[in-house]
Amino acid sequence: MSMNLDEFIESLLGGSGEHFPLAGPGGRRAVCFASGSNEPSEVRGFASVGIPPGMAADRLVRENGELAPSVREVFRFAGTGMPVFVDSGEFTANKLGHEITHEEWIERLALYKEMATVLGPQLYLVAPDRVGDQVVTLERLSRFVMEIRECAGLGAQILMPLQPGPMALDEFQQAAQEILGIPVVPAFPMRDGITPLSLVVEFVRAVAPEKIHLLGLGAANRLTQKILDALWEVKPDLHIQQDAMLLNSRMGTKENPRLFLKLHEESYAFCECPFEDNSAWDIFWGYTDEVGDLTSWMGPAKRAEVARKATYLTPEQVAAFIKDPTEFLQAEAEIGNDFHWANDCMGWDIDMAWAECIAERTATRRRAWAIQEAFKDHPAAGQFCGPADIKRELEVKDMTPLLEWREAMKEPRMQRKVAEQKAQAKQQKEQKKAKKAASTKTKAAIAATPLELCECF
Repeated sequence: MSMNLDEFIESLLGGSGEHFPLAGPGGRRAVCFASGSNEPSEVRGFASVGIPPGMAADRLVRENGELAPSVREVFRFAGTGMPVFVDSGEFTANKLGHEITHEEWIERLALYKEMATVLGPQLYLVAPDRVGDQVVTLERLSRFVMEIRECAGLGAQILMPLQPGPMALDEFQQAAQEILGIPVVPAFPMRDGITPLSLVVEFVRAVAPEKIHLLGLGAANRLTQKILDALWEVKPDLHIQQDAMLLNSRMGTKENPRLFLKLHEESYAFCECPFEDNSAWDIFWGYTDEVGDLTSWMGPAKRAEVARKATYLTPEQVAAFIKDPTEFLQAEAEIGNDFHWANDCMGWDIDMAWAECIAERTATRRRAWAIQEAFKDHPAAGQFCGPADIKRELEVKDMTPLLEWREAMKEPRMQRKVAEQKAQAKQQKEQKKAKKAASTKTKAAIAATPLELCECF
């Protein structure tokens, strides 16, 4: 780029007209979670600029029961003070006409509990509810009261969606708290105008809560600041939280890309991962040091996948590999005195798994870096301090070793290519010559046949 990175970003932002102060009296700010941060790249990118992630429970549990990588990513926030917001997914399900089943609720509440065990009071969980239905919401609270209490007992803060209906919102909250028997944070569904601002203001005036959460109140919404001002006017010390799809505000489309997509394209200039040779893996990713410690980089799902492909392993060996692949590789094979790591087939399968792991890391890093650069000057940035190592991970690495490696490999690679082309041309020439000789021999045999027959008679 002819301009430096900051100038490049400023040129992309110019004229956007984005207004998102979220500021209140005495410098108070509304806490804004970045909803939809369901991928490690999104969690990492937003956390690197101090924006807490918002996640959807239905996107965090895999079919095999394994937690999504983004959950492991937010576990790094434990003890840092960075809050994490997790929605149940009810709003989306309702929009799609899907009724969340009892089993799905149990699965999501189990996820809540597992996350609460690690994150404790840093975790904000949306209680089971039904959009726009007070009766069904209270029924769901009664059905899952024990699971919700368990999460609260682990320190998690429960967000209680106050659905508009026959009961006044303060009466509805009281009914919910009587069922749960624990303190809850009042949460108001704001998307699609479900809860009128007048009802929220009336609730704050009547109940005077310390903290509220505005569910789905978009940060780019031109009315957001007016809503916050109206609430702070009633209670100046009110702690306000909201969640918004921040990434969408700077995403755009392929045809009309905005800041994030343009930066993501720029990320290919430096976040490269060469696969031509193991020496490149050593330079850029520490292949030699890390590949042998499979347990550190190969999750249960990938272990099972590798084991399924390894048809040369017995069922007992497959089970041992999945349990602890590092220990398995150091064990002696049953046939011969060699170790499992010396098995060429096993080595190939592990290298392929490592290549996939590095490709995933690279893609994650590119996207996280683009989010970091797109939002580092966003008004929502700087709310919290995440793990210091996240910023280090997203620093642009020195490309000199990689460029030197490529330059060193360029000539031998070209020589190999020329040699391969020559060998192929020679082979084709010999095949053509042999084919011509065979054709000539066949023609000669056919021409000689009548004379030989005559001699026979």
